Amino acid sequence: MSEWLEDIKERFVKYQTDYNLNGEDVEWLIQQAKKTELLNAEIETLQSKWEAQGLMIQKLHRENQRYKQALELIYKDTFYDSENDLVSPIHVIRKRAEKALEEEI
Repeated sequence: MSEWLEDIKERFVKYQTDYNLNGEDVEWLIQQAKKTELLNAEIETLQSKWEAQGLMIQKLHRENQRYKQALELIYKDTFYDSENDLVSPIHVIRKRAEKALEEEI
C-alpha cells in the first residue's frame, strides 16, 4: 500500500467520528486502492512483456528476411544454361549459407 494511502488510513482511525463515513466505507475504499495498485503493477509487467515480444518479432522478421534473400541467391547462383557453365553448386551454397549465418545477431 502506498505511503499516502497508509497515512489516510491512520488518520481516519484516529478521527473517524469527525467524518461522515463509516468504517466499512473507508475499508472498502482502501481495498479498492489496494486493488488499483496491484492492477497498475500488473499493467506495467504486461507492457514490459509486450515490448519484449515486439522486439523479438522484429528480430525474427529481420532474420527471416536474411534467410529469404540467401535462398533467392542460392536459387539464382545454382542456375546454369549449359553443362559447361556449371560451377560447383555445393561451394556456392556453402558460401551463401555461411554469409547468412554470419549476419545473425
